[in-house]
Amino acid sequence: MTPETAIFPATYLAAVERQIQTVLGEMTKKANIPRCILVLVGDQGNIRSRANLRTDPAWIFNTCRIEDGLIGKALRTPSLLFAERGEFEQGDPRTEFEVALSVSYDNLPTGVILVDYFKDEMSTYHPNSPESQKKLSVNLALLRQEIESVFLNLENRANFLEQSIRAATSACVSETNSTRGYTAFKRWDGTLKYITHGEGREKFLYLGQLEGICGTAMDSGEIQNLDDVWRNENYTPSDKQIKSELVAPIFDGGEAIGVVNLESVRPKNYDKSAERLVVEAAGVVEPLCKEYRETLRPEIGAHSRMLSDFIEQVGAWSKIIKRDHSIEHDFAELITIFKRKVLSLANTISIDVLRKDSTEMASENGNYILADDYPVEPRTERSSSGLISHHSIDQNGVFHYSIAVLHRESLEVGSKLETIEQLCRITISEMRRRLIERQNIIFEDVFMGIIGGTIAQINVSLLHSIREILGCDDVTFFRARNGGDRWVLSPSITTATRVGFNNRSENVYYVDEEDGLTGFASTRDSPIVIHNVHNASELKKIHSKIRWKKVAYESHDSKDVRSFFAFAIWHDGEIKGLLRGHRGRFRASTFSKRDILRVGAIQKLLGEII
Repeated sequence: MTPETAIFPATYLAAVERQIQTVLGEMTKKANIPRCILVLVGDQGNIRSRANLRTDPAWIFNTCRIEDGLIGKALRTPSLLFAERGEFEQGDPRTEFEVALSVSYDNLPTGVILVDYFKDEMSTYHPNSPESQKKLSVNLALLRQEIESVFLNLENRANFLEQSIRAATSACVSETNSTRGYTAFKRWDGTLKYITHGEGREKFLYLGQLEGICGTAMDSGEIQNLDDVWRNENYTPSDKQIKSELVAPIFDGGEAIGVVNLESVRPKNYDKSAERLVVEAAGVVEPLCKEYRETLRPEIGAHSRMLSDFIEQVGAWSKIIKRDHSIEHDFAELITIFKRKVLSLANTISIDVLRKDSTEMASENGNYILADDYPVEPRTERSSSGLISHHSIDQNGVFHYSIAVLHRESLEVGSKLETIEQLCRITISEMRRRLIERQNIIFEDVFMGIIGGTIAQINVSLLHSIREILGCDDVTFFRARNGGDRWVLSPSITTATRVGFNNRSENVYYVDEEDGLTGFASTRDSPIVIHNVHNASELKKIHSKIRWKKVAYESHDSKDVRSFFAFAIWHDGEIKGLLRGHRGRFRASTFSKRDILRVGAIQKLLGEII
């Protein structure tokens, strides 16, 4: 049976982690116990364990489901539980005896204090004796009370801040004769906290990021006073009765972190005195919002500003898709924002971000490593200048960035590394979104250009567009001609520096199903798409005669090819040419279903040109 539990908010946990760590350490000494840990209920029905809340770093602890083992039993009862080997799920092989006691938050169990005894410690501590268990019961009850008190104090402070912000919002709505209003600000994780007042509050749009007029106020840092919201193209409607709106940004260190937003069913409701009042209100709630989102801990405040502002700034930058910018330009802009945010961390000295290509991702013996296997886990090392942390940003092997951050020695380096890793993940996600969006735009341009007649021939510019649409390393067009006894394919246009041939006197392919993948594709009406050309079983599924012969290659080394597509272009039953492309071995992803559909669509489009 799954116990009824409460999830202690991650924001609050970050704020009280050090305090709980101190409480656990002091109780370990006071109660004369070898080690203990506080584990908490996670949001996926699992148990979360944090290294900082474990008094013995060498103790091996395995996570589990909330209904499992001794921890599951403890979450179902407020009583202290004792268990010998065989009565709990074994994590550390040295463990012989365990004690568990639940802790609560919001009147529901939210975690478990777990005390652990190794086999060679049993004769020292005697945890299974009645006298030891009686003392342990008293000490763990005190520990539970202390931890729950820490939880409650933080929650009470957060409630006070929320009530104070609501009072300021309420006064602003009343003084300006507004229908309703809200204060919204970015929390530590980039999400928005809304505190509302007035009539019809259920009609507000609770957006993941501020958009519309509120978004304009955030991006520009300027007050927005709209006499008629319906005449503004940026207005995001939530209620057709609303006529006018007044929005003032809330600042923290010169950057907008939120807004005070007022709405009215009357047109032209806000004059200059209302503007002065809402700006004053934004100033009043600024320190309250700042404290709320920083969760009463300075270093988490830095974490908050980094993640939430990074998400906001990347979002604002991404609103404009510039067709004349290359994807390399877009990624470079994103990396610039990333570097600026990392440098804003306390005690960060410098950051180096280096672009890696396929040749730099080779192992020492010269063999290529697939991006799936490329080491991307963060690691740290000490130097004479401080602590260097190493990170990675990888876009399916297309763009791989190696990151080195130099920190001064500080106690907060652990939380800083977590923050940088989250920034890396957000950057990767934005790169992927950006790449897909740009591919969609280019595909639309190519489609409309061919259908509209503005693209009338196959040229290198068109091949570069196809290369970007399909995410290929290179794309080559082979022109077909009658070679007398049989048709041949000669490389005509390519995005590569050159097309090389292996062991062939004439630089051509033959229209023959046994002349490698290219020759095979030239005999088929439909495209062939291969995820791994080195996988013999995949090739055999397509056809028994198909082979990866490496006759010609666009890269420096034919072994560099991993994924491959090719299709013939036909007109009136006669082959006119063939288009092929590849992705390298170091790429983590092969062609997706969307890519395969586009290959087929491009084949039909090029048939229109021919």
